[in-house]
Amino acid sequence: MIAGNIPGKTQTIPTAIYVAVDSGNTTMAWAWTGAIIALSFILLFTVRRSS
Repeated sequence: MIAGNIPGKTQTIPTAIYVAVDSGNTTMAWAWTGAIIALSFILLFTVRRSS
């Protein structure tokens, strides 16, 4: 996987999780992980409901 990371400009969620874990901020990494899981379920529910 290739991803660019300019903090505050082009950071993606997976890169934010990696940077948080790398810097020792596991609380932020888990927050991002929970957010991406919640967003995934919301999108799946919305798509499933509309079809």
